Amino acid sequence: THTPSFHIAFTSMQTPTTPALADDKYIFESGLTARCLPYDSVQEVELIIPLPRNPSEWIRATLSVPKSSAQSSARPEVTVVCHGMCSWRNQILLESISRRLSAFSAPVATLRFDFRGNGASSSAWSYDNSESLDLDDLKTVLAYLKSNDYTVTRLVGHSQACRTLLKYYSTEPEPPALCVLLSGRFYPVPTPKGRFTDEQIRLLDDEGSFLWFKRGVREFVVAKDACERR
Repeated sequence: THTPSFHIAFTSMQTPTTPALADDKYIFESGLTARCLPYDSVQEVELIIPLPRNPSEWIRATLSVPKSSAQSSARPEVTVVCHGMCSWRNQILLESISRRLSAFSAPVATLRFDFRGNGASSSAWSYDNSESLDLDDLKTVLAYLKSNDYTVTRLVGHSQACRTLLKYYSTEPEPPALCVLLSGRFYPVPTPKGRFTDEQIRLLDDEGSFLWFKRGVREFVVAKDACERR
C-alpha cells in the first residue's frame, strides 16, 4: 500500500453495444456553456461506458490523449477529472484543465465524464444522487480504464466531487497516488432551508417537489423524499 498525496486548490475506444450518443448541443443549448478552444496537440475520443450491473444505463465520457502518444502502443497515464453538482464534463473549467494537462503534460491522458443524471449520461437527476450513484460511477469509470490497460495515477474533483473522491480514498486500499481537490466544500449549509427559497420550500412541502432549474433538456427537479434521504 502507499500513502496518497492530496493537493487542495481554492478557486472561484468504443465500447461494445452502446446506446446512441446523445448530442451535447441537445443536452445543453447553444450559448449556455462556453467551450474552451481545442489544442492541436490533443486528440479526443467520445466514449459511452455501460454500467456492468445495468447495461441499459451508461456514463458519457471524453478521453483526451496527447497526439504524440496516440500512435504509440504504450498506454499513457490517465488523470480522471470529476465535475461538481448539477454540472457536466464540458464545464469550461474542467474541459480546460483536461485539455491543458494532455497538451502540456505529455504523455498524460485525461478522462472527464458525466455522473449519471448529469450531462449526456443516463438516468434522471436526483438531489441525493451523490450519496451512492456518484461513487459507483467513479468506480465504474476506473474499472473501465483498467480493463483497457490504462493506469490511473491522478484523480481531480471539483466542488461536490471532492466529497466523492474523499469517500473513495477512505475505502479503497490502493487508490491513485495523487488526489487534487478544487473548490471543495468546507461549509455544508443546512439543507434544504440553507439552499432553497421560501417559495421552493413551500412547493416542497405542499406538492412534494419543484423544478430547481433547467439546462437544455436536462431538468433538475428536487423531490421531498430525496431531501429526506440526503
